[in-house]
Amino acid sequence: DHQFSDKTSLMVHYLHEANTENLPTSLWNNDNEPTIASQFINDPQQVELKLTRSISPTLLNEFMVGFQRQPINVLPTGTYKQPSGLTIQPIFPGTNTDNRIPAIELSGQVLSDVYQGSSWPWDNVLNTWSFRDNVSKITGNHVLTFGGEYMHYLKKQELFGNTQGDYVFNGSATGGYYIGAGGQVLQTPGNEFADFLLGDAHEYTELQDQTTPSYLNNFYGLWTGDTWKARPSLTLDLGLRWEGMPHGYEQYNQIASFRPSLYNAAQAPQINPTNGSIVSGTGNLLNGMGIAGQNGVPQGLVDDHWKLFEPRIGFAWTPFHSQKTVIRGGYGLFYENIQGNDLYNTAPNPPFSNTPQIFNTTLTNPGGVAGTVFPSSLVSLNPNYDQPQSQEWSFGFQRQLNQATVFSLMYVGSKGTHEQITSNLNQPTAPIGSAQINAVRPYVGWANINWLENSTNSNYNSLQASLRFAGWHGLTSGISYTYSHCLSYSNGDASGIDVQNAYNISAEYSNCASDIRQMLVFNYVYSLPIFSHTTGITRSLLGGWQVSGVTTLYSGNPFSVSYSGDPAECGCSNYRPDLVGNPNSGSGIHTAGEWFNIAAFAAVPTGQFGNSAPMNVRGAAVNDWDVSLFKNFSAIPFPGSKEGASLQFRVEFFNVFNTVMFNSFNTGFGPASSGFGAANGTRDPREMQLGAKFMF
Repeated sequence: DHQFSDKTSLMVHYLHEANTENLPTSLWNNDNEPTIASQFINDPQQVELKLTRSISPTLLNEFMVGFQRQPINVLPTGTYKQPSGLTIQPIFPGTNTDNRIPAIELSGQVLSDVYQGSSWPWDNVLNTWSFRDNVSKITGNHVLTFGGEYMHYLKKQELFGNTQGDYVFNGSATGGYYIGAGGQVLQTPGNEFADFLLGDAHEYTELQDQTTPSYLNNFYGLWTGDTWKARPSLTLDLGLRWEGMPHGYEQYNQIASFRPSLYNAAQAPQINPTNGSIVSGTGNLLNGMGIAGQNGVPQGLVDDHWKLFEPRIGFAWTPFHSQKTVIRGGYGLFYENIQGNDLYNTAPNPPFSNTPQIFNTTLTNPGGVAGTVFPSSLVSLNPNYDQPQSQEWSFGFQRQLNQATVFSLMYVGSKGTHEQITSNLNQPTAPIGSAQINAVRPYVGWANINWLENSTNSNYNSLQASLRFAGWHGLTSGISYTYSHCLSYSNGDASGIDVQNAYNISAEYSNCASDIRQMLVFNYVYSLPIFSHTTGITRSLLGGWQVSGVTTLYSGNPFSVSYSGDPAECGCSNYRPDLVGNPNSGSGIHTAGEWFNIAAFAAVPTGQFGNSAPMNVRGAAVNDWDVSLFKNFSAIPFPGSKEGASLQFRVEFFNVFNTVMFNSFNTGFGPASSGFGAANGTRDPREMQLGAKFMF
């Protein structure tokens, strides 16, 4: 910090961190086998400059410029290289330069094991430049603000995708009908590990080329606001912001997206009914693909939306002369940009790379005869691509009960609009029976088309109460309680297919993954009265102890039950079983062996999708008590200090009562012997740490 004068000051901030993490399993995928691990290396740097100028006693200007560099490198460790005797024939020889073992996904009803080396080794770097200027003006009973900002992003990132290949075994090869006891015809879903031993894969994908595109993005913002003291008892906050959020783009237009309007059914290639490959020399292999910057396709692949105005209003009103009650409320509209994976995941699309999707193939030679071309899976964006928005509001009151106690009661809500969801645009109409999947898709010539669109909504409503008090016989404490409910169509990063049936998206509407119905939190700091009335060395050594803590109690998060295989016979995934009861009630549940009622779920009949909603099973509640005991020793003689030094001694307990809190469950539908419904993970047990801090 430098003060040029009483009106002008400069702040310069530089930060350089280094972080290396060694993870027991492969990063950012569903790998659950510790035979392969990841090393995550992050070495970010940030510099910021802020110039503040007081132009007059009522006029202030702040200018800021910043730069941030965020590099990431992920390296595979453990058993990831192919042994010399492994003879798997890749579709694209020479692209698996690190000689990685293919991914093996056992996803049937018996096991849920995944060996996944992913794209590692892998590099990316994100450079961000930001510029901002803000002016504040005090005039009468108004505090006015005006400002603008510009941000520029450059990201270079290798493609995600397995050049080593990815197999899925789901029991379909060993599943079917058999004659049981008494001559009954019975059906079995098969055994995915048996399929693996036989080398009969349900699905295989392989990335052709792992390129490193360069992505650019620019954001603009303008705003104005007014904090208006309309009356001594009424304050209004009024604001309006405009956002410019054009979609990101690849610097050299090396990306493409499928567009139904560009697809010509007359140019569709012919499909080999035996293995689902494309008959050589037939059709247009880029039928429907829109390349960035060509033939009217925008650089960012989607339409940009510029009319993004965000009004905000808030008020605080003290209606009584005592000024012990405040009624307050507010409303705001906020736009958000998709975080980037939508664009990055289009880069493997043809013609710049290719990810063939092959069904019912072999482990040793998934591509069959060399040179065979299979339909590629795609990630594509709806050209309209509305800008996601959130409306947030609150209303309530605060009441000062006495000099040290304040009570608050608020209603807080929000509504999300144009939120992202992903479905399979190229899903065949189920069931297809014995037909070749690739031959009966809506857009013949392509495999799955992960279709990203911003078309769904969410809503959150809550009642929030709190009580704070201080100085009551040495106790300072706060208690808060929230009763809430959140509903949505999609959860988390929606860059993969997360819809069970692309023709019935309404079936996805259910609890949010973050839906916690009830939460109670209280914190406290209590000065222990022991030896508080003594003096001298006795008080210094034995008195002055304090105990503090945070207690968190809340109901469990919801989760979904999954169903393996392809019962609808459409090459689909992300199935859920049928629901035939209440999974959250029943005798003998909420134990480690059976957390939820497994009898509430049933197998899905052939040719159908399960009717169970997502996020309909409740996890375990949290009952966490964190407590610390500490004491400060002050006025310790120290050279050159009149006040002396101080020493703080602290003992901290996390989960002090060592309560077992389950946080992971076997959610893959299957026989009871497979552990379906059992808890398989817990939060941390009790931890204790001792600390001392010397201050001078």
